[in-house]
Amino acid sequence: LATCHDDGEFDKLTKLSGAVTATVNAAGDVEVKAGLSGAAAASSKAPKAAKISLRQLTPASKMVVTDAEFTGDILGGKSNNLQALRKATGLPAFLKFPSSVALPFGTCEKVMAGAANTQTTARINALTTKLCGDPAKDQEVLAEIRDAFDELEMVDGLEKELVGACKTAGFSAELTEDVDECFDAVKKVWGSKWGDRAYFSRKACSVDDRSLYMGVLVQQVVPAQYSFVLHTENPISGSKDEIMGELVVGLGEALVGNYPGRALSFVMNKKTGDITVSRFPSKRAGVFLADSTLIFRSDSNGEDLEGFAGAGLYESVMATPAKESPVDYNENKIMWDEGFRNAILDKLLTVGKAVEGAMTGPQDIEGCVVDDDVYVVQTRPQV
Repeated sequence: LATCHDDGEFDKLTKLSGAVTATVNAAGDVEVKAGLSGAAAASSKAPKAAKISLRQLTPASKMVVTDAEFTGDILGGKSNNLQALRKATGLPAFLKFPSSVALPFGTCEKVMAGAANTQTTARINALTTKLCGDPAKDQEVLAEIRDAFDELEMVDGLEKELVGACKTAGFSAELTEDVDECFDAVKKVWGSKWGDRAYFSRKACSVDDRSLYMGVLVQQVVPAQYSFVLHTENPISGSKDEIMGELVVGLGEALVGNYPGRALSFVMNKKTGDITVSRFPSKRAGVFLADSTLIFRSDSNGEDLEGFAGAGLYESVMATPAKESPVDYNENKIMWDEGFRNAILDKLLTVGKAVEGAMTGPQDIEGCVVDDDVYVVQTRPQV
C-alpha cells in the first residue's frame, strides 16, 4: 500500500484510465505508468486472490491469559511469535520485549453470550445477514456492526481476570485502574473484524466469517524515542543479504499510519555490515506518549499466515490516545549526527539478523528504540 502526499503526482494519477502498471524503484519511489508491462502484459486476466483456509479452533477456558500460557491453539501469530522470541537463545542483551497478556480466541464470543448482551448480540447477528455483496450497501452495514460492538457490556469475571493477569505480568496498577477504558479498546479491536478492508479481504479469499476468531494482545506501550520497521530480505532488490528498513521519531503510528512525509529509509548488508541511507526523514509530525498506557492489538487467526500476512486489516487501539507533535529535525541527532545514527542502525542490523535466525526465516519486524535498548513489539514471516 502506497500513499501519495504530492498533489502534482496525485493529479497525474487521477487522469490515468484503464490498466496501469505500478512499480517501486531502488530509491523507494512508486512509479505509475499507463498500460500493462512485463508479466502483467503477458496475461489478459487479473490474478485471483489466494484462497485462505483457517484451521478449526477450540476456544480457551480462560478469558485472559498471561504470556506463559500463549499457544497457537488460543492466540494468533503476534502473541506466539513474540513468545517464541522470548524463549530464543543467543539474542543480544540490548534486545527487549514488552510484557504481555492476552484475551484469547473465544473471549469475544463469551462476552457476546452474556445475559447483559442478549439484545446487542441479536442485533449484530441480524446485521451480518444484511451483507449482500454490494460494496456501497455493505459499508453502511459494516459501520453499524462496528457501532454495535461498542455497546457490549463486560461480563462477570472478565475484570478480575484482566486485572489479575496484568498484575502477574508486572504492569503497574494504574494501567488498569480504568477498566472501562480498557474494555472500550478491546471492543474496538473485536469490532474491527467487521472493518471494510478486513471484510472484503475475507470475501476475496473465500474465508467464512464464522471461522475468523479475534484474539487481543495487550502490551504496555513502550515510550519510544524512535520506531522502526525492518524487512530482513530486501523486498525492492530481492537480495537475501540485505535488510531494508524505515525509522521515524516517536511512536510507530507515524510510520504505519502513513503520516505525510518520509521516514528515514536505509539498507543494511548482513554480510559486510555496510549501511546505506537512501532517504532522510521529512515527516513533519511525530506521535508521542501522553501518559503510560496499554495498547490492545488484534491477534486473529486470519493474520500472519503462510502466503498471507493480513497486516493492517484489523485494529490496534491504545486505551489512552497518544499525542501528535511537530518534529524539529534541527534538534534531533538522527538527522545530523552520523555516528549517533549509525550506532542505532548497527543495533537494528544485529536485531534483524538475530530475529531472522531465531524465527528461521525472513521477517517483517516492528519495534522501537529507547536509550540503549531495542524493543521488538511484533514480528511476522515476511510475505
